[in-house]
Amino acid sequence: TMLGRLLCLALVLAICAASYSPTPECDACRTLVEKFHDGWEEVVRRQAQDGKSERKSDAPPTITYNQDIEDYLQGFCKSTRITTFASYIQQGCKKVMDVHKREIVGKFLSVSEIVGTSMKATRVPQRTREVCSTLASECGRLPPAGVVGAKPKVKVAKCQACQRVMRDAQYVLRRSKKYTDKLKPLDVFEHLETLCPDVYNRYDDDPDSVFQVCEELFEDHEDVVLRVLAAKSSDAVEQVCVEDTDLCSSSEIETA
Repeated sequence: TMLGRLLCLALVLAICAASYSPTPECDACRTLVEKFHDGWEEVVRRQAQDGKSERKSDAPPTITYNQDIEDYLQGFCKSTRITTFASYIQQGCKKVMDVHKREIVGKFLSVSEIVGTSMKATRVPQRTREVCSTLASECGRLPPAGVVGAKPKVKVAKCQACQRVMRDAQYVLRRSKKYTDKLKPLDVFEHLETLCPDVYNRYDDDPDSVFQVCEELFEDHEDVVLRVLAAKSSDAVEQVCVEDTDLCSSSEIETA
């Protein structure tokens, strides 16, 4: 029936648009996984250089638990990877790591690590789902899953990509120590320098499409994007994705 088809379309749009839950707990857990991944790549490289990893032909290195990893775990939430963020990120990191650090490192040890992943799909989105949704239950809503290296089953539409980019920008700004201050567009710009390439650490269903829209937003609409985000507007997503770019209609905007 027509009603059934409309309901199915609404469900597809909701799934495609879905982004991370905008809660302090989810922010902290997402940051933990993203930054743990950054440091983990360094650990893997160092282990490989020191001859403490196994590597077969051109396969990624595999490492086993040792004192270096234990030291990395124990000091992680007090390291500059986390202390550069607002206090609630540090507190959330400690909360999750105090309970789940062994399981978290187990997820990183369970597969050969992919290194040198700049501008490529990574395992971070999968690990974010595993840690922040399944394991710690800190994120109630997450983007749909994809498969690293596989072609996307459903291409992310420009409207959904725009919403993801804007919500990710809000997430990056929220966790800044300066967020409680009055922000200027230049402050926003400095915080968002890696926003576009970082989509590969946040989405694995179709990161290329999200990256393309991110680049277009900052090439063609940068002034509006920075101004709206600096103002901390509650309807920032709608202002950019509907009013300024016409990428979305009002009915397509996901409720945060």
